[in-house]
Amino acid sequence: MNEGWANLSPKDGFLVTQQAYLSNFDQKVLTYLYQPIIGAKAFSLFLTLWTEMDPVGMRSERKSHLELLDILNCDLPEFYTSRQKLEGIGLLKSYEGEDSLGHFFVYQLGKPVLPDSFFKDDLLSSLLLEAVGERRFSECQRLKECFNRFFNRVSYF
Repeated sequence: MNEGWANLSPKDGFLVTQQAYLSNFDQKVLTYLYQPIIGAKAFSLFLTLWTEMDPVGMRSERKSHLELLDILNCDLPEFYTSRQKLEGIGLLKSYEGEDSLGHFFVYQLGKPVLPDSFFKDDLLSSLLLEAVGERRFSECQRLKECFNRFFNRVSYF
């Protein structure tokens, strides 16, 4: 059986782009609503890729996956599983390419949905309920109200 990660080498390059500006508010949404669903490894991958972004640029510098694996302290199968989780929940898109430097990937970070939309989404809310249980899910719904109050206070878009 050919595993998806078998097409990925630690020598392959990668760079990171983002669909939209990611804020500290987005990080809180990721931490409290997405992390229970995707797990700590995938959450760490997202934050690490986000950290690779130049604060004023549209993309990161090109690096090797070996550097990324070292930072995450994981192997290729763990990395690939985390990447699939992020792709599955809509937080990451992956593209492959080839140039004069060799094989590379572009990882495009997606923006998490706002808490109100998160809880209105049947799939996301069901996944969170399954991950944290009924009691904690109720706490998350109260957290949604706090998020909405915070977002409405600072929203200037």
